[in-house]
Amino acid sequence: MKFRLAVADVDGTLIDHSGEIPSELFTALDAFRREGGLFTLATGRPIDGARRFVKELDLDLPFIVFNGSVIYDYSREEVLREVSLPFELALTALRLSEHRDVDVFMYRGRDIYVSSITEPVEGYMAKDGIKCLPVGNLADYLQRERFNPPKLLFIGDTKESVRIMEELVELGFPDVNYVQSDASYIELLPPGSSKGEALEWLAAHLEIPMNKVLCIGDNHNDLQMIRRAGCGVAVANAQTVLRKEADLITSSPYGHGVAEALQQVLQGRI
Repeated sequence: MKFRLAVADVDGTLIDHSGEIPSELFTALDAFRREGGLFTLATGRPIDGARRFVKELDLDLPFIVFNGSVIYDYSREEVLREVSLPFELALTALRLSEHRDVDVFMYRGRDIYVSSITEPVEGYMAKDGIKCLPVGNLADYLQRERFNPPKLLFIGDTKESVRIMEELVELGFPDVNYVQSDASYIELLPPGSSKGEALEWLAAHLEIPMNKVLCIGDNHNDLQMIRRAGCGVAVANAQTVLRKEADLITSSPYGHGVAEALQQVLQGRI
């Protein structure tokens, strides 16, 4: 096979809004592995929010989480690589989010902090199968605990969230790095961090050249990943920005498209 490692995004790529992995993907993945292929995932989800896929897909490779800020080995329960937001950048972003129409999620290891449990927070917990810890004012909590989060997630009006990012730039913070990962999700990531950066680290860790890597995605946060891969694939339901830069667009959406891409590799068509 031309590609030794396949890496897929989760939400909007591996799964649709039902959260289910189609049976044909399990079949294609088994065949890909029998031919010596390796498979893992790259997601914006937190560590515990991605855990179910490790079991369902019987994954034994490190996993890219937090949109590239962390690479986690679930077999050892060990962080292999982590980059974090500068403290003052995170603190200022939290201050700017106060009295805005957004819910903010702050991460530390496997813990997820929110100011309170609102309806959007409940929706996020249900989708990812995780629990958030309400701690009151997030900026005050960060200032008291003093740690560097791997990312901040803003859920709500994306115009409001993007305006926070613009205000950070206006306040003089260099390299404000943010991506949209869902219709209402804006994520503030560490400077230089992306799924693409994490993918390069992971490929080197596995001693696999980047031209032997296939990546599959659907949204803006997958762009750096598919740009750097030997073959970047957009599933049929992918955003236009990703479709424009992909080497291949599948005819099927979501997990069906992931299965299609693996089958094309097995057939030697890509």
